Amino acid sequence: MSNPESSEDRLLSPPEAAEFLGLSESTLSNYRVQRRGPAYIKSGPGVRARVRYRTSALVAYTRTVPTSDQPKGGAS
Repeated sequence: MSNPESSEDRLLSPPEAAEFLGLSESTLSNYRVQRRGPAYIKSGPGVRARVRYRTSALVAYTRTVPTSDQPKGGAS
């Protein structure tokens, strides 16, 4: 049986997710508004819904973002 609190399934709050990614909370919030950045889920009704990020989604996102030492067009 899998553990729901395993690192791959853990739900992080926006401050935790921002720290995980090395971003500010406001940048992460802007990414949500612009529909870019890591996948997130909302729990609850309407505009007061809580935003959460799965650790696995954050890891997947980091794999898609080029680092400063990677060319933007991929490997040559």
